[in-house]
Amino acid sequence: MNESLQERPLFGGAISVQFPINNFVDVRFHYNELGNDNESAGIEIITETQLPNIAGINRPHSAYCLYGLQKASKFNEKDNLVQVSIFVILIRLFDVKTDFLVTLNCPNLSGPPEAKLEAIAQMASTFKIRDWDLFD
Repeated sequence: MNESLQERPLFGGAISVQFPINNFVDVRFHYNELGNDNESAGIEIITETQLPNIAGINRPHSAYCLYGLQKASKFNEKDNLVQVSIFVILIRLFDVKTDFLVTLNCPNLSGPPEAKLEAIAQMASTFKIRDWDLFD
């Protein structure tokens, strides 16, 4: 993730976060159980790290970054499983009882995952809540 980060407004600008500009996809829903939804053959959690408080969130919260591996089929080819690196950021907003979940899938991870983890943690640190009325 050596690409430059650009601030992206979410939910009409009530929230913002910096993403690599050419990799941004606006997804308006998330999966309940990532492993079940894509019918993975196995999931292995490699690391789970609590991130420091995020300056752009001025209420009680916690943030975690998780890295794991799963074997999943591509295009529903059940006999052709590939290993996929999964990075997950979870940001919990206690006062408004809301979780934000960001997932990144890397089917062909080259290089050590620590570089991706560092870039993802940097992205999480840019998360800002600009309008708390979003949660009313």
